[in-house]
Amino acid sequence: MTSWLFVIPFLAMISGLLLYQKNGRREFLKFDMVQFFYAFVLAPMMFVWLKSFLFFILRDELGLGLSVTGLFVYDTVFSLVFMFVYAFVVIHSLTKSFENKRYKDPLFDVFSHSEVLHLWVSHTITYTGSAALLVFLSAVNLNFPLDVELGRVSFYLILLSGGILGIVLYAAIWLSVFQEQFLRLMQLLFGVVFLLHVLAYFVWSPAFGASLVVYWFNLSLFSMLVGLSFFFDKIDWLVERVERLMHKQGWSAKRKQYLLTK
Repeated sequence: MTSWLFVIPFLAMISGLLLYQKNGRREFLKFDMVQFFYAFVLAPMMFVWLKSFLFFILRDELGLGLSVTGLFVYDTVFSLVFMFVYAFVVIHSLTKSFENKRYKDPLFDVFSHSEVLHLWVSHTITYTGSAALLVFLSAVNLNFPLDVELGRVSFYLILLSGGILGIVLYAAIWLSVFQEQFLRLMQLLFGVVFLLHVLAYFVWSPAFGASLVVYWFNLSLFSMLVGLSFFFDKIDWLVERVERLMHKQGWSAKRKQYLLTK
């Protein structure tokens, strides 16, 4: 195990150097292939390695006798610092991808390219990944009920907050998305996740109580999202109210401009 702590970073650096000669030749998810490898393969691998190395040093080498809480604090501080560094690594990979495109084509439309990244790559992965995480949490909760006690009022308030969060999320997506194809993709995602929760209801027959509050919260959230997918744009007063609330962000004006140019 200790030998791998030194071999892994060496292999990572060699692979990075060898791959760099392919810089600017191919793309993946609108990123330059090399830059994608650096940001989404090499950097996460180094993060895991550094965490393992830090844990090894703190536990076995320094003789500090740290408790689990102490190790957690060191790990959290390191992870937070790495997250800031990683954010700039991703920014560099994105701007380097733009630079490569402009080098090959001086008339390359950077703004159009960045919009594809912004909408079809980052938004799709963010929403799909978040939905998958919620499905996973619901499945865990169904198999391992929580040992918590909530009053009936508190339980219903949590379910209500799921519905309210669904309204907020759908309104934010509806106002910030200027392509109907993407909105339909999100509606399909909401429908699939909702059906998975309904299927889980018939398979597990979950009790309606606090021990399964995560499942019921997610079911409330996606029930609202699916309902709004059918009726949101047909309720004029709701659309007007949301646009008025979001007007300060400039979202409604941008959407109206988009609809006028369709």
